[in-house]
Formats: sequence, structure tokens, C-alpha cells
Amino acid sequence: MATILFVMFPEMGHTNASFKIAKDLKARKHDVWYLAIPDFEQHIRSQGLEVRRLFANLYPDGFAQALASQGPNLETAEAIQTLLEAKLRGKRSAMDVIQEEIEGSLENIRPDAVIIDTLLPEVALMCGDACATVFMSTNFDNHIDESGHFAYKYVRHIPELILCPEEFDLPRPRDFNRRYYYVEASVDVGRVEQPFPWRLLDSEKDLIYCSLGSQARLHEGSGRLLQTIVDAMAARPRLQMVLATGKHLGGDRFHDVPPNVVMIDVAPQMEILKAASLMIGHGGLNSVKEAIYFGVPLISFPLLRDQPMNAARIERHRLGLRGDIRNASVESVGQLIDAVMQDKAYRLRAESMSRRFRASEASCIGAGLIESLLNERRPALAEHALVS
Repeated sequence: MATILFVMFPEMGHTNASFKIAKDLKARKHDVWYLAIPDFEQHIRSQGLEVRRLFANLYPDGFAQALASQGPNLETAEAIQTLLEAKLRGKRSAMDVIQEEIEGSLENIRPDAVIIDTLLPEVALMCGDACATVFMSTNFDNHIDESGHFAYKYVRHIPELILCPEEFDLPRPRDFNRRYYYVEASVDVGRVEQPFPWRLLDSEKDLIYCSLGSQARLHEGSGRLLQTIVDAMAARPRLQMVLATGKHLGGDRFHDVPPNVVMIDVAPQMEILKAASLMIGHGGLNSVKEAIYFGVPLISFPLLRDQPMNAARIERHRLGLRGDIRNASVESVGQLIDAVMQDKAYRLRAESMSRRFRASEASCIGAGLIESLLNERRPALAEHALVS
């Protein structure tokens, strides 16, 4: 039995993506811990996993939730760093505090391995050679060799798990100098989600699920797009939709909502996908993977980051269609909905990819690879490695 510590980027999508493999490791009798900001503690503990708080004496409870409701362009990680620097008032740097937290956690938990989000290369440097380290990438395009961040050049030898079967990726040349592994999609079907008022849905109507993800606040056009989708649904009373607005918008900001649209701040996404015939989303890989897992075709309106490439993957595998948020109209959105709903081939291809995803999930390859890497230790790093 080993002790394994997860350190994920402070966004819920990154944390959720790690749960399936974390639970697989726990089922194999390993002790599994998360190092997380207080806002995520309850959610992680509700999954049956242990948590050590980050910044317990500096971080106000509810900070990330409040941040999500303050408007667009507010990155959680950047806001946390700003918060720390304001409280430290120049006495120490935020990086000094983070390093103290990492070192304290390593001393307290004494992990045999640390699983680190690929977006946090500094954490890998801070861990030194105290234990085995493994990167976990929550999307295809976080490859260490593809980023310009200064810290990555010191950690290119660390193995990386890409949380998606290779079958869904676009063709790319293999880099034999990097140790990266495509593993399962890491869809945690046992994830604890909030309840939903199912009585509001009509069992006789096909269901569409719409969500722009947990970071839709970062794109100023997300509210306009959702209103356009609502208006398109008003002309399609034979269909019904569950629309998750996100906490930054809220249903009261929308007008002329038809009776066939149920609006909710945060939805139990996987439970709804089990009943859905179509998902309209932003192309975030977590949502795309969950839709594919349940054999649901997609319409993607990519907003930022890796989302345009994920939309390209959906199109390449003919699992759905792509929209453009810049010129989305009621007519164009309606045409996309009609095209996917009326062509059953999209559903059949999604179900075919779903079978590949489910077989990959059943293999538990991610947990197996982590176990095989437990005895690895890293070479010592130069003392100046953390200096940009």
C-alpha cells in the first residue's frame, strides 16, 4: 500500500477529471490525499477522498465561489496569487508560501508519489526527489514540450498521463523523447452530484443538455450565446432542454424563456447526459468526454484555450458539429440542432466511440501506470531552477 498525493490546478474541471483514477487507487488499498484550496475541500471529501488544506491561515472560505460571480476574465489561479500577495504585504512572496505549503504537506503526509497537474510544473520542482512524481494532463494540449513556461525545461523527464484514449486525438507525430501515456478518459460515473428536479421534464420529449462549463465567465459572449440558444428552443416545442447557466449568470438574466427550457445554475451533468439525445457545449474536454462516454452527440461553440481543437476532434470523428460564437444567430443555432437531431448517424458514431471509452475505463490503465511508477525517483534539480 502506498500514499499518493494529488495536486490539481485550482479549477473544478481539473479536480473532477482526476477523481476516477484517484478512486481506482483507493480501491487498490492506497491512501489517497488531495492538496486543495478550502473551496474544494467539501467537494473532494464528498467523493470519499482525504484533503489537506492549502493556505489555511491566509485563504478566506468561499473565495473561489465569490470570484465566479464577480464577472468575466477572473482566473482563479491568478486571483489566488493576488490574494496571497496582498495579505503577505511584501514580507514574503506568494511562491515562498506555496513552497512552504508543499514542503509541509510532504513532511506531514509523506507520499510515495505526487500526481501533479501539468499546469503546475513549479510544484514538481518543489517536490524535488522526495518521492515519485507523475504529471496528469486534463487535456490533449498541455504537453510539456509544447509550452514556453520556464519550469517545464527542468521536468520534461517526468512521465505524463493524458486523460483520454488516443482514439479521440488528432493525428500527431510521436515524440519518443517524452514519456507520455494516453490512458482512460477518467469519467467518474460515481461522482457525487447535486439533485435535480426531474419532475420538470417531459418523458415523451427528446432532451438536449446545454452547458458552457465552469469557466464560461471568462468569455464575455457566453451570456449572449445562451440567450440565442434559448430563443432557438422556443421555436422547437417538441424538444426540451436543461440549460446550466453557471453561477456567474443565473436564470434571472435571461428573457422570454420558453416552457421547454429548464434553467439551473449548476446541473448534475452526468445524470442528465444519461437521458440526453444531444449536448450543446463549449468543447471543454471533460464535458466532451462525458458526452462521448454516454454516447451523446455534440454541438460545440468553443470559447478559449484547447476548446477549438476539441471541436476539431469532434468534427473529425463526426460526433457532432461546430458553431461559431461570434456569429451565432437563432437561425444558425436552430439549423445545427436540427441537423444533429435528425441525422441518427451522429448518435451511432457517438455510441461507437462510447464503447471504446468504456473499455478503456474498465482497464483502469491510469492507476496501473501510477503503481508501476511508484518506485521511480527523480534526479536532483539545480537550486536555481525555481528562479525565472
